[in-house]
Amino acid sequence: MKDSHIITGIVGFGIVGTGIGAWIALKPAATTEVAVNPIPSPTHVSKLVAPQQNRPSPTNDDRLKESKAAAVRQRQMDEENAIAARQVVEKARMDRIEADRVAQVTKAREIEEKAKLRGTLSGVAWIVRNGGTSDVQRSLHVLIVRPVVNRESLAAILRGQAAYEQEQSQEAIKSAKRFESSPDIKKEYLDKANEHSRQSKTTIALIRSLPLQMKMDDARDFSKKNAPMMSFAGCPESAIVAQGKTDIDGKYSIPNIRTGDYYLYAHINTNVLSAEWLLPIHVEGDAQKIDLDNDNASKITN
Repeated sequence: MKDSHIITGIVGFGIVGTGIGAWIALKPAATTEVAVNPIPSPTHVSKLVAPQQNRPSPTNDDRLKESKAAAVRQRQMDEENAIAARQVVEKARMDRIEADRVAQVTKAREIEEKAKLRGTLSGVAWIVRNGGTSDVQRSLHVLIVRPVVNRESLAAILRGQAAYEQEQSQEAIKSAKRFESSPDIKKEYLDKANEHSRQSKTTIALIRSLPLQMKMDDARDFSKKNAPMMSFAGCPESAIVAQGKTDIDGKYSIPNIRTGDYYLYAHINTNVLSAEWLLPIHVEGDAQKIDLDNDNASKITN
């Protein structure tokens, strides 16, 4: 009986085991997810494979060398920048020089072309007297003079004045000798002689301070002040460019005047009339008309 129970258990277990095995065989196998890492890049692999080596910290000498090298590079850069800046400045300077040269050449050509032109100056000279009458000025010398007077011309005027003063001094001395018996009159003439002599020396001294050139109107005033006995009349001969003379109707005409800037000068000095003209003019090819009258005279006494 006991043995039958054991056999029955074994058979039952076998049946259960067979069923379990069949169930296991029929059940799908459970899938296990495996994490797949991406393929690393070569760089990444090298980092992984070759661990970073420990680099030594830079020493003070290394830092000093790097600092010196940086300073050298900076100096080189500064020198290059300075050279480039100087080249820019030099180019600008050369451009200005060339522009000035071209302008001077152009101006010289214009002056040369204008110098080839000739002009004519004409007009009438008359003076309205105090009584209201109009007097035509006949035989009046009309001069075209340069706008400046040179030093030598002014010196000649002063020398003429000094010579006049010296002559007056000698005349006064001669007169003093005729009045030996009249001390007061003699002294008066001797004083005049000394004054003329002193004035002569003063006039000569002015020559040393003369400028190389003087504008015509300034020269006229200078001459009147320091050489009153000398006829300025324009102008020393060296300053006269052209001249004419009024006719019976008071008309004058001066042809063939080269293009340029000048002064027109004329003067009258008689017992009943004194007048003077000194007018700046510009002559350039065309005929011009300038009348001489009370309105443009620099001085009239009648």
